[in-house]
Amino acid sequence: MLVLGVAGLADRPFGRMSTGQQHRFLLGRALVHSPEALLLDEPTSGLDISSTFRYLDKVRRLMQEGTQLILVTHHIHEIPPEITRVIFMRNGRVVADGEKSELLTSSGVSGLFDCGVELIERNGFYQTVPGSK
Repeated sequence: MLVLGVAGLADRPFGRMSTGQQHRFLLGRALVHSPEALLLDEPTSGLDISSTFRYLDKVRRLMQEGTQLILVTHHIHEIPPEITRVIFMRNGRVVADGEKSELLTSSGVSGLFDCGVELIERNGFYQTVPGSK
């Protein structure tokens, strides 16, 4: 069972929750009916580092338990190690589709964003830093 830490928020209006609490609440709402798949759009946007890591840990556990994940993001650090397929889009069109290891490269991400990017991988997670194009 995934513990989201939202039980104490039952009487709090959504607008009075912190961003992290709102994100966990919305994840809980999405999980009520035990879906086979989740569609998340930039799920850690607005979260601090600690909240981001906790949220991603919860998402990873869901994936490890069999929940399929479709993640829409331009935040490379949000992509959990369990994701194996990546689709690059620009201007609403697919420009690349394939294995994460093949597409998430410095040259691949530099080309997608049309700027110099160096991609760093640690423990299955990726991070970007400025690079040369």
